[in-house]
Amino acid sequence: MGCFSVAIGRLRKIRVYFVIVFSIPLAFMAIVPVLTHSVLGGEPLAAITLSDTIVIRDGSIIPQYPKPGRWTEFERKSSNRFESRQFRYMVPGESPAIELYVVTDKRDEPPDGAFEIGLVSGYLRGFATKGGFTYDDPVINILYIGRTRVLHALVKLTGGRKMLWVHAYIFPRQPSLTFIAIRGVVDAQEDIEKYLATVDFRNMTSPP
Repeated sequence: MGCFSVAIGRLRKIRVYFVIVFSIPLAFMAIVPVLTHSVLGGEPLAAITLSDTIVIRDGSIIPQYPKPGRWTEFERKSSNRFESRQFRYMVPGESPAIELYVVTDKRDEPPDGAFEIGLVSGYLRGFATKGGFTYDDPVINILYIGRTRVLHALVKLTGGRKMLWVHAYIFPRQPSLTFIAIRGVVDAQEDIEKYLATVDFRNMTSPP
């Protein structure tokens, strides 16, 4: 009976030791991102969360697109003036449902959408060249999604008998948000804008 009690005592010590040893790395893993942010300075411009939403630096939340898929970060760019992140909502077996560009102006000047219009033009040029399409220069219109002012462009791409429509939505703010969606039909605008109406904006600085 005494040997049995000693064995139980040793087993408890082993269990306590096991918990301590394996809890420390887990706690360290949890605290490392916090320490990293503190050391490197500031929050990231945009990041994908565990719930597969995108959180913008100002607290705005970009939800999942209403199709089975997930957000994926593709490209980061930085210059003396601008910093940007590119995200795509990837759907298995399909083209991206929608793309998002998050851009911040390091000079913190009032947002006017000029840089983002150039971004959309560059996107069109690259996509058309790669796919063998032609298109007319985008015409920017102003519309409102809810009470939010948006710069919008609808561009038709033509390649032989194939036609695609590029829908671009620019939210001139700091950081700015530019959504681009490519569709095989022209009347997809309502569905796209219904999704954009679900974005949780914070700190809107676009003019009324």
